[in-house]
Amino acid sequence: MKAYHRKRMIVILSILIVGSSIWRFVSLNERYPDPGVVVYKEKDKIKGGDIEISVSSSNLVSMEEMLELLSDHKDEMINEDETSMPQTERKVLLVQINIKNTSSTEQTTSLVRFMAQAGAWSNGMDLGAYCALNGVEKTNIQLKPKEQRSMMMPFYLYESQFAGDEFHKVDRRKFSLVLSVYPVKNIVELF
Repeated sequence: MKAYHRKRMIVILSILIVGSSIWRFVSLNERYPDPGVVVYKEKDKIKGGDIEISVSSSNLVSMEEMLELLSDHKDEMINEDETSMPQTERKVLLVQINIKNTSSTEQTTSLVRFMAQAGAWSNGMDLGAYCALNGVEKTNIQLKPKEQRSMMMPFYLYESQFAGDEFHKVDRRKFSLVLSVYPVKNIVELF
């Protein structure tokens, strides 16, 4: 008889635990729904407060082309075994972005929260290359009233981030620049 009551209690407790887990999952999903998605194209003007941005161009370049742009910048990519990473194992997505202060007061903004994305791949901007490309020492951008600037954002792609030979087909992928992810996901479709 005791074995029967023990099994019955285990079944009841299991049902309660599973039921409360399902209830919690459903209630959290209702409270925090999937974000809506707003898609922009290159050249579209995107207003965010007193700052307006637009992507003027984007392209995928080889590491050799990138190093030509960064003539004074040291290539610091090193493998785990302390050897230099071959240039053929990297490509760079370059995004030219225009930033404009639309207000009558000085504004400060930063581009570091933006990410490049293509399918399941995503990566943040390389800050050392960003500073070298744009001739700046920090990522914060101060804009005087009505001032506009153009900045180049480099996003590195590494062969190790892709399965099989997908890295060699990466130029066929559709890339986007992710501006924000929640509560609304704002993306700019590139090239």
